[in-house]
Amino acid sequence: MSDLIAAHHYLTSEGPPVRVAVVDDDPPLVRALSLLFADEPALRFVGGAFTVPDGIELVARRQPDVALVDVRMPAGGGAAVAARSRQVAPHTIILAMSATDDPDARLEMAEAGAVGYLVKGIDMDQLLHSVDVAAHTCGDSMSPLPCCEPRYRP
Repeated sequence: MSDLIAAHHYLTSEGPPVRVAVVDDDPPLVRALSLLFADEPALRFVGGAFTVPDGIELVARRQPDVALVDVRMPAGGGAAVAARSRQVAPHTIILAMSATDDPDARLEMAEAGAVGYLVKGIDMDQLLHSVDVAAHTCGDSMSPLPCCEPRYRP
């Protein structure tokens, strides 16, 4: 067993693997995450997309359990993917990803339907754990985790 898999043995292994999609305009990041998920038996990478329209189409076609969605992308960004995903794949859980921890972006993504917000520098253990928790805790995208409810602007 690889060290990476051994480090993540705490992921839920009951039932089928969690199906994960990634929508990000950074192809090397999408590729790296696909390799990370491929090395984890409790998760299954079902596809990646690099644009908002392709991301919406991916989520609609593959119906992943969890979609990791970049906040800042051309043509509407992650909020557009999250909002449209709620319509075309209401059981897909959206986790936002961003290079920065921006309160306005958190609010925008929460209002669009994201249940979590991850900063891209996150430790890989934490990333995998966040995907696992979201998939097994949030029955569907209509019941966000308490820590990710929309926050009101002051």
